[in-house]
Amino acid sequence: MALKDRFKELEEVVQQKSEHETMEQIEAHEVVKDKIEFGSVCEEISALLSKKVASIPIWFEYSESEQKKLLGEYMTKKLSDDYPTLSVSEEEKENLISIFTSSVHGFGALDYYIARDDVKAILVYADGTVLVDGGESFHKEKSAISQAEFEKIYARLSDGANKNNLNLFRIRLNKTVITLFAPPVSEKKILFEKLSAEHVTLDLLVEENSISQEEKDFLKNIISERKNLLVAAPASCGKTALLAAIIDEVSKFSRSAVLENSPVINQNKADSYLIRGLNDNELDDLLNAVSKLKYDYTINDTEYLPAILSDRLKEGYIASVEAETMTQAVIKLAGYKIYSEKFSEKQAKAFLASQFEYIVLLKKSDNSILNIEKIAKLSLNKAGSLVLS
Repeated sequence: MALKDRFKELEEVVQQKSEHETMEQIEAHEVVKDKIEFGSVCEEISALLSKKVASIPIWFEYSESEQKKLLGEYMTKKLSDDYPTLSVSEEEKENLISIFTSSVHGFGALDYYIARDDVKAILVYADGTVLVDGGESFHKEKSAISQAEFEKIYARLSDGANKNNLNLFRIRLNKTVITLFAPPVSEKKILFEKLSAEHVTLDLLVEENSISQEEKDFLKNIISERKNLLVAAPASCGKTALLAAIIDEVSKFSRSAVLENSPVINQNKADSYLIRGLNDNELDDLLNAVSKLKYDYTINDTEYLPAILSDRLKEGYIASVEAETMTQAVIKLAGYKIYSEKFSEKQAKAFLASQFEYIVLLKKSDNSILNIEKIAKLSLNKAGSLVLS
């Protein structure tokens, strides 16, 4: 969606010509009309605002009100200097600034892609190459940023990462999760991932046709009985969104904790614990402390197998794992127990059956936040084999 489409509601309505106007008056109106239609210059004004933001190296240090004030003063001057015949009300200016500041973060040309509703993720390489994901896969864009612009953005975002001596660093900025890659993990690049929803609830998932009413009722029943649940799905298929909806549900009537790599899930009353950067001993100490706090529910969105399979987390435990199928999820978790903790295959299967009572499998969805493919109960048969029913 082009930026100008976001500002259609701001377009100036030109009054209809009176039947009594002279030809000279009509011609005069035609000249003025070309100059006063606000929608026709919105994209140009937005581009000017983007350049202004990109020129301010400490943009992130300003509060939202300070950002709006700076942009308002700049826009008023530009309108006066470059568009002296353009008629724009104060309300229109305020609306434009509000829309602009809600979708622009100071990343220059990259803001255009971040603002587009049809863009799910943006990958930027050190040479300025820009790849955009519209939901299916990444494709290369014709436009790019300069290497100098990349370094400027990367340096601005990586301040915190450098202080913590990390080679992979994630931060959240409004509705966008930003991952910075650095050597030796990878060559420098930046990944922008847009969250599907700021506040996801089970009711919203039903309204968006992501889950059926029957699936919602079944999930609520599992949750209310504090059954342990594993959410499996391929990458970018809604695992975090479903966990956010579950957190919203349990926070209404209980104490809950969230384990995350970085602050991504929009929890309300849940206590958040970040595990990125912890060594094995520190992670064990954290999980031990969380278990002693006796939360009614613990939601794990780390994708970190030692944390997912910790025996310290008992009832009301909900975790996610990246997998294409339920079988793949089971093999992935059992395999960790077998090869990392020297479990026998039978012991690993028994542990999984005791750790998780249900598995929810999500699949790719282009028209909704997520899509549940199946829900299965996990149990052991008499022969000691795992059964998904």
